Order: sequence, then C-alpha cells, then structure tokens
Amino acid sequence: ELTEVRIDEVLFKVMADVLKINSAYHVELNFSDLPDDDNSFLVFGNGDLLYISFKNIVENGCKFSEDHISMVDLSFRNDEWIIEVKNKGDVIAEQETEHIFQPFYRSPSTSNIPGFGLGLALARRIVGLHKGQIKVVSDLVSGTVFTIFLPSLKSFS
Repeated sequence: ELTEVRIDEVLFKVMADVLKINSAYHVELNFSDLPDDDNSFLVFGNGDLLYISFKNIVENGCKFSEDHISMVDLSFRNDEWIIEVKNKGDVIAEQETEHIFQPFYRSPSTSNIPGFGLGLALARRIVGLHKGQIKVVSDLVSGTVFTIFLPSLKSFS
C-alpha cells in the first residue's frame, strides 16, 4: 500500500532500532537544507519498505566499520530527498561497487561478518520502486558513502 510517508520519521525509527540491535552501534543523524513546509517532508511510498531499505544500509554502516558508527545526513534539494549514510569502514573496491547490490554477493573481505548478501539488493530494489536511486562511493579519504535519492511527494504533482 502506497501512502504519504514522512521521511524524517522513518529515519528516527531506523536510528532507534539499529541502536537496539547492538549496544556497540552508534548512529548520528544530521539534518541540513531542510524545507520550511512540513508537507515537503512527505514522500509517496510504503513506510515499512522504506524502513527496511534504510535500516539495511544504516545497520551495514555500523556492522562494517571498526568504530561501529553510521553518520546519516538528510537534506532536501530540488524536490528531492538526499540521504547519505557514511562510515569509516574498509574501502569497497571500485570493481565491487556494482556487485554489492547483487543478491547473495559477499565480498571476500566480509566473509567473517554474519550476513547473507541480501540487504543491499533489497534496499536498491525498494528505493527503485519509490522512483529513487542509490549510489555508493568508497575511498580512503571519505570512507564509504551510500547516497539515496528519493523524490518528494510534491514532485509527483
């Protein structure tokens, strides 16, 4: 079922639930360039699916970084929500960045960390169903940054 969903509320729930998963995990949520109109916080979609998508990415950020910290930045530009999830984990090799979104793909460097390789594939599919995109950049300077772009409800009118 598709409805109006407040993007900030979904992220607050993700943050709270990721902290419950493991007491060593920490999520920093930052807001910038936010609209004045509360209706701009709305996206058209399924809140439960968006929650699953965001939670997979934020939890991975904590799981795959030595300090177990995911930094989440939420911003709004040109009727589009931008969610950046950053961590200081191991760099994802450039040739692996497309593979990480394939079901059951596990990088050889993550074989010792529990998981099945489904989270990012599911996250990308959910974001795509919401007319959005996910991109990833990983390097020694910035760490790993997953950027999610989602159109606001206003962009559908």
